[in-house]
Amino acid sequence: MNHELQLLGGLRLVLNGQPVAGKAAHRRRLALLVLLSSAPKRRLTRERLIDFLWEDAQAEAGRKLLSESLYQLRSELGDNALRSVGDEVELDPSVVPSDLDRIIDADDRRDDEALLRIPVGAFLDGWYLENAPGFSMWVDTQRERVRTTLLRLYIDAAVRAESADRLSQSIAAWRRAVEMDGCSAQAVARLAAALGRAGDRAEGLRVIAVHRAMLEADLGIHPDRQVVDAERALRAAAATPVSGIAKPAVAPSAATVAASEQSSAPNRSREPGELRRRNVLPWATGVFALIAAVAIGGWQQRRSPTPASGDVSRVAIISPSLALRDTSLRFLQEALTNGVTNQLSVNAFAVASTGEVRAMESGRISLDSLISMRRIGTLVDLAFESRDDRLRVTVRVLDAATRDQVASSVYERPTVDALQLEGDIVRFAADALARRLRREVLVRDADEATRDPYVRKLLVTAARSREDAEGVIRNGYALDRESAEQLLVSADSLLLRAMAQDGKWAALWVERARVMKARASLATDARRAALADSGVGYATTALALAPDNAHALTVRGMLYSSGAQAVVGGAADTVRRAQADRDLRRSLELEPSQADAWLALSKEQLLRGQSATAVASARRAVEYDAFLENGQEAYLVLFGSALTAGNPKDAGMWCTRGRESFPDDYQFRLCELTVMRELPRQDGDDTAAWRIVATMDSMAALTPRASQMAYAKAYRNAVAAAISARAGDVRRAQEGLARARALVANDPVLQTDLLFDEAYVHLMLGNRAKAVQLLRAMIATRPGTRRILASAPLFRSIAEDVIGPASPTR
Repeated sequence: MNHELQLLGGLRLVLNGQPVAGKAAHRRRLALLVLLSSAPKRRLTRERLIDFLWEDAQAEAGRKLLSESLYQLRSELGDNALRSVGDEVELDPSVVPSDLDRIIDADDRRDDEALLRIPVGAFLDGWYLENAPGFSMWVDTQRERVRTTLLRLYIDAAVRAESADRLSQSIAAWRRAVEMDGCSAQAVARLAAALGRAGDRAEGLRVIAVHRAMLEADLGIHPDRQVVDAERALRAAAATPVSGIAKPAVAPSAATVAASEQSSAPNRSREPGELRRRNVLPWATGVFALIAAVAIGGWQQRRSPTPASGDVSRVAIISPSLALRDTSLRFLQEALTNGVTNQLSVNAFAVASTGEVRAMESGRISLDSLISMRRIGTLVDLAFESRDDRLRVTVRVLDAATRDQVASSVYERPTVDALQLEGDIVRFAADALARRLRREVLVRDADEATRDPYVRKLLVTAARSREDAEGVIRNGYALDRESAEQLLVSADSLLLRAMAQDGKWAALWVERARVMKARASLATDARRAALADSGVGYATTALALAPDNAHALTVRGMLYSSGAQAVVGGAADTVRRAQADRDLRRSLELEPSQADAWLALSKEQLLRGQSATAVASARRAVEYDAFLENGQEAYLVLFGSALTAGNPKDAGMWCTRGRESFPDDYQFRLCELTVMRELPRQDGDDTAAWRIVATMDSMAALTPRASQMAYAKAYRNAVAAAISARAGDVRRAQEGLARARALVANDPVLQTDLLFDEAYVHLMLGNRAKAVQLLRAMIATRPGTRRILASAPLFRSIAEDVIGPASPTR
């Protein structure tokens, strides 16, 4: 029996060329085969398969449904087709190959004739699965990934055919490439030129006409220069007949699409229905491009101009005057407006002063004059409404030049609590402004560096996919890591399409390096180093195109640092860290306001033991952008440095500021507990400590990243136990320490981590000898901790017993 899974142009499981019917052809069972056929190593866990196909089912019911599906498929395909490997299910591609497998195999063998004989279409075109949103999202991502792969294969085949002077084969391959991406200027221009060389100029002009109509109708843009040049050459050749060009054996008619498609591969046999699929693909590609454009944020055929004098990072907070006698409402309006202005002024945004805004509101200057005078690029409009003892504030972020709305939100509280709205408004406005700043920079750079609007849209779409993936990664859900990887792969494929149009635009290479940085954060060890090195290569290419590109230097420095973390120790580690330091410093020389570069430099300096300079760099990061993504790392650097220097009050201040900027971040509750242990005892702090532990237990249940911090739960119990011991509550201290030990009982590494905190509990319980014993054990296991323990404020009273007497000063 010869089964095949046909993924392109629909979905069918066939046996000897005939569709399989019966229970094995159930849609969810076919979807199961699709997932396994597309997975790395053709293998997925049972849990992942259930999440995709039966996400609403209870755990036990989902496993039964999966087992039943596997049984039915094995009955049809044979026992060897699907194997269970632990908790994973594996598909044997030699038993159930796919049409996509055959295409890739033909390309590997460089058998272009076989490659072009295999029918194609969009991945799972027109096929859907009800009540499986996770599977549907995966199909959308995989469809783009497959399309990009096939486009590359057909372009490579066309280039090989041209090099070997196989004109008819090159036409067939270029035609396939156009089917994969009707917007590809390279494929359209090369196909039209090949048709011209074959003597079919009319068909070449028709291909260009279809391409032009698609771009103008779907995207509102004109063809690329290489397409225009190819059209001009075809028309010039038509006006001047050239003799000696052999006509194809079967001359196609330019009047009909069907005849022209049949001429592309004269001796090729076709399956019924293939011709229809091939003609639909260019239209489908156009629809995909339109959807991508809409996703960018509202594509319009006529783009609103951005004045050259405007700078989106220059912001004015405005609020329409209230012509009311309600003085309490006016007070709230002024207080909230001024508070938002003051808070945003400490960030990376240059905010117009309150006096300037008041001058505008009083009529001394117009809003347009203020925008022009201060080069304002963004407005934050606050509209206040009081009703039934409640205050409602509508916040709108606007483009200053066009008054187009960028983001909006509504907040409401009882009037008595209205001032608490300030934090909500500040966080929303800061987030919207940060997003606008990053994305507007991309578009502005695009205006200066490329003339192709299609390429600009691809870049922004890719950047959004990458940012979405980074958001998923920050959330920390283990099951979402594959979703993040798929988003990043999709972003990379969009960038490859853009590079095919304009490979000399540095911004594309910078964004691709950022994608690699995000992918490296999902990987470990050797793979992480390999991905980081790939990203370094992309950033280096960007710098070859634009030597003073600060963003390229920043991302390359971060990638060098990521690679160093993957290969700790040895010459390679040292070289990467030196390169990271060099790139980040050079980047900040070019653009000192890059908060993310200051943060990356701070982390590198901390790893090098340069604590003073690390603190200075972290301070610069939060000064430029207190709401920086991953900015909590800067606050934690400042917290840790102050703590190490024996300044727990300063450490507490940085912990508080971090919690204010990142109120949902678990780590700032952890640092709050740590500061409580470091500061002198206060009445009730033991009760407060255990209250914080209970809060963190609740946060861990809701915050996946918190639950993944393996040592965190043991740590908080050990710290609270030390605070109880210091307060004289021996029973509670011993219970807390016992819980901490139980949490690390099965992990020798975490047991070593606990020695430091366990020793302090014993010291507070009065067991000095036990504390010394534990710290000596820690040094024996990790000699590098000797220096840390020698200066640790918690153990000053026993440092000499642990380390030995200090060397006399000469």
